[in-house]
Amino acid sequence: MDDWRRPLGLVASCVLLVLGCGMVLGIHVEAVLAALVAVTTATVVATAGVLAIRHARLARRLRGAASRIETDGVVVDVVPGVMPLVAGLLRPRIFADQQVLAELGAAHRRAVFLHEQAHRDRFDPARLVVLEAIGRCLGWMPAVRSFEESARARMEIRADRHAIDHGVRRRDLAGALLHLADRSQGVGAAAFGAVTEQRLHALLGDPDPAEGRSRWWWIAVVVLLATVTVTCVTLSSGPHPEVMWVVRCVEFTCSL
Repeated sequence: MDDWRRPLGLVASCVLLVLGCGMVLGIHVEAVLAALVAVTTATVVATAGVLAIRHARLARRLRGAASRIETDGVVVDVVPGVMPLVAGLLRPRIFADQQVLAELGAAHRRAVFLHEQAHRDRFDPARLVVLEAIGRCLGWMPAVRSFEESARARMEIRADRHAIDHGVRRRDLAGALLHLADRSQGVGAAAFGAVTEQRLHALLGDPDPAEGRSRWWWIAVVVLLATVTVTCVTLSSGPHPEVMWVVRCVEFTCSL
C-alpha cells in the first residue's frame, strides 16, 4: 500500500466504523465518537502510566547496580551484561557493560556514545513509553503497527544523524551497529530487526523510508481530529448531508 493510503485508510475506517455503530445502535453519532475517543485516550494514558512506572523501577534497579565511570569524556553507568542503552524518564542515564565497550574500537565507541547521548538529551525513553502504550492498545491495527515501527526508526536515525553531525563517520556507526546487533542476537545472526535495517539503509545513504511516512501520518491525525470535531459540533443539532458527503468522498478515495 502507498505511504499515503495506509494512514488515510485508517482515518476512513475509524469514521465509517463509528457511523455504522451509530446507525445499528440507533444513537447519535456524536455520542459514539465522544465515547470512542474518551475510551481510547483513557486506555492509552493508563497503559502509558503503567509502563512509565515499570521503566522507572527498571532504571532505579540499574542505577543501584551500576558503578559510574568516565570514558572518552562521557559519564557511563557500568552494569554487567547490559548492552549500551539509555534509561530513566526524568534524568536519563547511559548504561553499558564495560566488557562490551572494551570490545569496540575507539571510533566505534565514540559513535555509540554520541548516539546514546542524543537519546539521553532528547528524553527518548519517555517517547518510547508513549509509543509502546500506543502499540499495546492499538497495535492490532496494521496501520498503527507501521506507525510505531516508523516512529522508532526515525528516533534511531535522528540519533545517528546527531553522531554524524559531531564528526562520526557513517562506516563507524554502521560497524558499531552491526557489532552490537551480533552481540545481542548471537554471533552470526542472519537477520536484523526492521528498525536496524532502516538505520543501515540510512547510514548507507539510501532515502529514509520513515521520513515520507511521517508527513502522511501527521496529515492523517489532523484529518481524524478535524473529522471528530466537525462531526461532534455539526451533528449535535441533527444530521447534515454535507458531513455524510465528505465521509463518502474519503471512503471512495481509499478504495481507489
